[in-house]
Amino acid sequence: MSDDIEQRQREVRALAELGLTELSKALAGIHQTHRAISDRTFGILRRGLGSTVAPVKAMHDGIADGVYRVIGESTARAGEISGEFADLPLRKPPSSSTAGASLIGIVNGLIGDELDGTQSALTDDNVSIRVAGRPVPATPEGLRAAFPRAGRRIAVFVHGLIETEHHWRINQTKSAAYEHLLWANGVTSVFIRYNTGRRIRPTGWTCPSCSTT
Repeated sequence: MSDDIEQRQREVRALAELGLTELSKALAGIHQTHRAISDRTFGILRRGLGSTVAPVKAMHDGIADGVYRVIGESTARAGEISGEFADLPLRKPPSSSTAGASLIGIVNGLIGDELDGTQSALTDDNVSIRVAGRPVPATPEGLRAAFPRAGRRIAVFVHGLIETEHHWRINQTKSAAYEHLLWANGVTSVFIRYNTGRRIRPTGWTCPSCSTT
């Protein structure tokens, strides 16, 4: 199995499991809201109808609780299964495409610290240099291969919260991209992608080939 296929499967499964798990949590919240509203409604009815409301409330609560429990447990289980077997016929991992990277960027911006703690595939590259969406090995060989014509002047692009390096190219369809304008002036552009949901200190990163003696 190629590295791309393996990474694609890991990321698709992580996204599928996360989506269904979060849906299960949302259902639990909806259940609590439903019960809060129904309890208040039956409380008002009890004032006028007395204890005759009790059997109806018990039946309602039993049915509602059972339905939410079954749906919640089924959704959670579906998430576990998706985390083991889900896949999509993509040519490359979601993190290497603009749309997939943007989705992962949003997820990381919201709960990136939590995902990093569980070693999710969505945080495999908490900080990385990216060229055409793909991570560049932070080694002398990897950097030379990624930037064969690099000059002495370098511009480092660091995106904001829930974003990725692709956001630097938004609305640039009618004008030259930043890196092209900089290249015309002898500047090499280096794009960084990082997990914006992590704390700043653990996100700090040093290029091993950039150390000085």
